Amino acid sequence: MLTAFNKCVVVFLLVISLIPISIAQEISGAVNLKVGVPIGGFRSEAGGVLLPQIGAEGLYHLEGTAIHLGLDVAYGRYGTDLHRSNAIFPGVNQNFRIRRNNNFMTFLGVVRFMPRQDLAFSPFLEAKVGGIHTFTRSSIREDRVSESIASGTEVYDWALTYQLGAGLMRALNSSKDFFVEFKLYYVNTGEMEYLTRRGATYDAGGDLILNTLTSPFQMVQPSVSFRYFFP
Repeated sequence: MLTAFNKCVVVFLLVISLIPISIAQEISGAVNLKVGVPIGGFRSEAGGVLLPQIGAEGLYHLEGTAIHLGLDVAYGRYGTDLHRSNAIFPGVNQNFRIRRNNNFMTFLGVVRFMPRQDLAFSPFLEAKVGGIHTFTRSSIREDRVSESIASGTEVYDWALTYQLGAGLMRALNSSKDFFVEFKLYYVNTGEMEYLTRRGATYDAGGDLILNTLTSPFQMVQPSVSFRYFFP
């Protein structure tokens, strides 16, 4: 039986296999700025947490068609917490800083349908499918500027994810090789185990208690991108 990670790999191989081996006639690259707003079961579990994300995307235009294929890789952080404790190491009565970051990454194959690129605002439809990886990392330091004494990943998970959306592309220069894009996606994933900012607590003795949540990452995700078409 395939694991979630292996399924993601299979999806990527299928997407890559669709890209022609011949020299590309039209390749573009973009920087994507996104923010996820939880809806449905995700909002019920995690509340109103926002999920900002930054990523890079490459698209290949299939010559003579309205189809663009590519890959989108992005990183985001949806909660940072700082805790001070003097019960980290037995027999050491010193306050240490415990920094905990909740992170996520997405690895997506992209299919874009865009009939025209020469309009004042060129509309397009887009579908993405791939994998999402959530991971919470913590580090212990004596103070803000000191080296980390200990660090590690406390909670992590993988799941399949898909996104459906639409957008508009607008040229920013007369040569029409640099564009801004405004997009809106519906995002859904398989169920994952994850932490929020308030998911890690400490008892009276200073022992860590992880209160993990389980739900899909179901979101509405607006996005702004800056895209360049290579000659």
